[in-house]
Amino acid sequence: MDYILSILSVTEEIDDDLGKFSNLIICNDLLKINSIPLEKIKEIIYLGKSGKKQEFITAEIINLVFNSLNDNNNDITPIISFISFITRNLKLIPLESDVRLILYKNIFSQSSFILMNSIIEKIFTIEFQQNKEIFFMLMKNPEESLRQSIRLKTINDNIKVIDSNIAELCCDIIQKIFSKFEFNELSPYFKYAIESFVQEDLLSQQIFILQQITSIAFLKEFINQFWKKYFSLSSSMIKEINDIMKINNNSFIQSIRFYFALELNSFDNIKHHEIIKEEFTWLDDCKDMKITYLSKLFKPIKSINFEEPIPEEKRLIILALLDPSKSLYNSSNSIDLPEVISLFETILCFIKELSIKNNNILILDLIDQWFKLMRYDITYTDILKEFSLKHIISFYELIEEQVANSIIDKIDEKFKTPLTQQMKDSIKNIIDYDDSENQNQQRIPAKAFAFALKRFIYRFLLVDFNIENLNLNTYFLDFTLNLWSDVNEESVEKLFPTCLLVSHAYNSYNFIVEEIEKTMNERQNSRRGKYKKHKKYTS
Repeated sequence: MDYILSILSVTEEIDDDLGKFSNLIICNDLLKINSIPLEKIKEIIYLGKSGKKQEFITAEIINLVFNSLNDNNNDITPIISFISFITRNLKLIPLESDVRLILYKNIFSQSSFILMNSIIEKIFTIEFQQNKEIFFMLMKNPEESLRQSIRLKTINDNIKVIDSNIAELCCDIIQKIFSKFEFNELSPYFKYAIESFVQEDLLSQQIFILQQITSIAFLKEFINQFWKKYFSLSSSMIKEINDIMKINNNSFIQSIRFYFALELNSFDNIKHHEIIKEEFTWLDDCKDMKITYLSKLFKPIKSINFEEPIPEEKRLIILALLDPSKSLYNSSNSIDLPEVISLFETILCFIKELSIKNNNILILDLIDQWFKLMRYDITYTDILKEFSLKHIISFYELIEEQVANSIIDKIDEKFKTPLTQQMKDSIKNIIDYDDSENQNQQRIPAKAFAFALKRFIYRFLLVDFNIENLNLNTYFLDFTLNLWSDVNEESVEKLFPTCLLVSHAYNSYNFIVEEIEKTMNERQNSRRGKYKKHKKYTS
């Protein structure tokens, strides 16, 4: 890090405001990996001077980083820096870049590596955000879907073994994407998922590995929702399932049968079990059966709650500690927020990677040894006392908010389109500025709207995606993105302005913040006026 700081003056010349910060952090990651020559790190610094966005990461650097992975696979410090390097570059490298394809090729040609889960989740989430139908298309028409997304084609071409650790990770993450859909949206694609395995064309199965992974991910989610919706299903749907499951001498169908039985047994109502088994007589044949076909991919995934809110009084204390304005520059009390958020991202990765099921584990118990190993400044760990993993998401969002405050102004100018008066009126007409218990439930709370906009800007607009002309409600009505906190979703769906584009998000945020401040000032002035009037009549 000392070397990087010594040449920080070089990065001052970078035209892009975000370039200096991103360049510095990436170079720090490369130094910690140890195997990257200093000359290559200098090259990144000087490439950053060009002013051409995201040009400072080259294919050669990507290949060097992955070649170093095997040399450092037993050393935690380089591995964490390796993960940080990949994660940051997933945000920085444009979607259309050939360098991004080199990055994907290196990731998906690996058997697996620690903390890989979070990286793959980011990659597939980006594809889903670009095209909500892409994974359905991948089952129905793999040729067309891989033509539309060269990134998915690169992934498909580099997963060599379908029943592998990397395929298992992909399957779990794609299943989570399918879980965002209702059963009636899934059901038309059941036959396509089955056809991708029972077809006679073995060559096609070998070519479209990602189609098969996606089909199994789909079937796992479909079966889970099928039993939940069973007593409201049409007789034609039940007949379709029954007819397919009666196919004999097919190892894939046998595995699907077992998964149907496995998911049914996870429900408690025994009476319902007996009714269902009268309809699906083949379920009794699954008692002693095991999944032999692609067993890694058929492992069920379970969810644990890590999103319990932090009590308000403690939340305010934490915010005060995290607020950079409360700390002197370069003092021992200052908290490096980018470092802290990187730490929490890595903790979240470990929770996923290690499949931690106990959300009562204290955060400090999980990371105490890690702090010492990584030589983190542990003076700020007092803020973590008494909190368990059930609070980890709330902590992350608090830190994210503070980081966002210092960086969201640096987004590209194309995301700063001014609001028209009509847009301002549309926002004012649907917002409630009362943050008390008397809040109008038929409107969107102003603070909740502002927080959602800030999260969106930080998570989506610091990367140079070509989304400025998309309608903003595409993102804000997708509640699986977790942009909103404590709002009535029906009110948001009903009221959210249709006139706003993504390019208006930044100025919408500033407008709402200004309106909140104006409202607060008016109330304070009103209280002062009432106090003076009261004092006048009582004196």
